[in-house]
Amino acid sequence: MSTFDVSNRPVVCDTHSQPFKSLDGGHKTMPDITISRPGVPHNLKLIEWAHAGTVIELKWTTDIFDAEGIHDSKGSRDALVQLAKSARSLLMASGGCHVYVVACFNKGMARILRFDRAGFRVTHPFDWLEETSTVFPTFFHRLYNPAGHPSHMDGDDYTIRPPTVAETKLLFHALCKHENDARRCTTLKKATEHSRCITAVRFVTEDNKRVPKLVDCFTIGSDISYMDGLFGRATRVCRVILKEDFEKEKPTIYALKDAWRQTCRRPELDFYDAIAAHCKANQIDMDKEGMAQCHGSVDLSADDVPPGATWDPALHLTRSSKGGPELERRHTRTLLTPIGTPLKFFTSTKSLAEALCRVVWHHRIAYDAGVLHRDISDGNVLFRETVDGTPEAFLVDWDYAEFTVDGLRLFHEAFPEREEQTKSYQSIDKSLKDLTGTLPFVAMKIVDNMDEDVADSEEETLHAAEHDLESVYWLLIWMILRHTHHGHKAGDMACSKLFDENRKFEWVHRPRTRFTQTGPLFRLATDLGRQVQRQNPTQDSAVPPVQMTHAKVLETFDTYLKAADWPTNDPALLFKLPSIRSDKQEKDESLHQLVLKGASRASAKRSRPWDDDDEASPTVASASSHGTTAVSSASDGPRASKKLKGL
Repeated sequence: MSTFDVSNRPVVCDTHSQPFKSLDGGHKTMPDITISRPGVPHNLKLIEWAHAGTVIELKWTTDIFDAEGIHDSKGSRDALVQLAKSARSLLMASGGCHVYVVACFNKGMARILRFDRAGFRVTHPFDWLEETSTVFPTFFHRLYNPAGHPSHMDGDDYTIRPPTVAETKLLFHALCKHENDARRCTTLKKATEHSRCITAVRFVTEDNKRVPKLVDCFTIGSDISYMDGLFGRATRVCRVILKEDFEKEKPTIYALKDAWRQTCRRPELDFYDAIAAHCKANQIDMDKEGMAQCHGSVDLSADDVPPGATWDPALHLTRSSKGGPELERRHTRTLLTPIGTPLKFFTSTKSLAEALCRVVWHHRIAYDAGVLHRDISDGNVLFRETVDGTPEAFLVDWDYAEFTVDGLRLFHEAFPEREEQTKSYQSIDKSLKDLTGTLPFVAMKIVDNMDEDVADSEEETLHAAEHDLESVYWLLIWMILRHTHHGHKAGDMACSKLFDENRKFEWVHRPRTRFTQTGPLFRLATDLGRQVQRQNPTQDSAVPPVQMTHAKVLETFDTYLKAADWPTNDPALLFKLPSIRSDKQEKDESLHQLVLKGASRASAKRSRPWDDDDEASPTVASASSHGTTAVSSASDGPRASKKLKGL
């Protein structure tokens, strides 16, 4: 690499004893050899993943695979996990589309691994010390001099760039005109030091038609949320202002959602459009209702790129899925309003109840449009940012929604030009049998679909509105056990005992008191619990199940929200992790399972160890520690292809 141009020449460092700080607050790692990104100062000490371009792990004898591609020894498993950790950190730090890592072993043999958001590919072993070997010279030349690629490293996403000095100043002036952000961004440095310019799309109307227009989005502050898993959607949400809005008197602040969706899944845009079309036809004011709305969306991997696009679509389509082309992932960006803050920051227990009531209302509107959300969880219910601080909640994240049969018909009537395209997506009947959602909040009957006896029979439950309404109840219990003085005898471990041990059925059917508190929030939870109990009767019950309905649940919320004894000073409590096991132990074991049981399927959300969002995740994480439990449905048996959505 000494012959590379100075602007592209990396630094090679021995870092086997140099700890690299974790990007998500976990334990530090120490790659054996780290090769920097191109163009960094040659006296730079590599201690941050942001400066790393690739890594090489050295093993005296251990190969990660045997001759048949199997890794069944502890040494090979440990080596693969070590490489996966580095790949994950490289992807997180660079924001790239794929990365490479290298394994050297047996005193002269090597393998090159390419990781993307669907899995990884690995070369056959080669002798890199052989005199005639050109693999490493060719590999490193192509890695740092990508053909037809305007960036400095293969895999870099060149639709993201740092802002110019002039753009930074304009961004700061725009922020100063915005009520909420003016209070946060008191200096130019504070307002723009982490800013990035990201290419996205905003919809505009031309000749009475909606057309996509490329826009430059400038991020504000740190990311709102980021799924830190190795494989999966890798969703990153950030606050942005559009460059073309800089001069407006009051520029709009958007949420820009960057994610990798599976090819077989419907675009989130379809669900936003279906809901918007229903609201327009029924004169429902989405702004007044405070509902999430989509203002632009682009599939960066699509061949029909918007006018003016210069990126290579092939870069934004994964190439590593073990499940075939339909499980490869496509890079998408979606422009949304409003901006939200997490539900766990409720200002009072009454505001928490009001938030969940509003979610039920938004869900009802969407259901009338023929759309089921299927992932009501703590991360998908947000408080809208308002100038006066009034907490107004809304339901967001329709990634794993699905149409009802009537909903799909209505969608085709409203958007006939998309009917042919929908034939390539998973069928509704199959999709509604998938285990979809964040496990602590998934309805009990949907979890039952995982049972092999149920899966092989005619008893599988189709996801329906009542299951999302049950999820609202479990979300309420989750928030009570984590963020209130609930009085449960298990104390801080109550949430873990219920959700980690999957004791939901016992929870709703046991007669003894769950809480010592008797305020309106707890009376509300008890009443909703009875509805969940009636929806899930015991096997020996002579009474048929009574399904929860929007009308009944809304009536229940309305009854208790009118109570006169709501406390006035009971904001959310900070939840402290009660897990006895160390964060390092949990992450190590989760990543072991993720890589070794498939490596092409997984799931996650920000502040959770690896992944919670996607198909057939083999990860098992602690609900008490990380807010989710991911359960494997990625066996090699006949069910593997059915569970396209993991947890």
